[in-house]
Amino acid sequence: MLVVGRREGESIIIETTDGPIVVSLERLQGTQARIGIEAPEQVKVLRHELARTAPAPT
Repeated sequence: MLVVGRREGESIIIETTDGPIVVSLERLQGTQARIGIEAPEQVKVLRHELARTAPAPT
């Protein structure tokens, strides 16, 4: 796992064969962080707790 420190407004880019995924730190408020994710349309983005319960693709 790569752990990267970021400040508000900063981003990281993950290159994939489908195109880049941009993860941005939008806002810090107390102990909560609001992040933004820009990904190609064909890339599914789910919260971890939802991914465990998501139905299998058909």
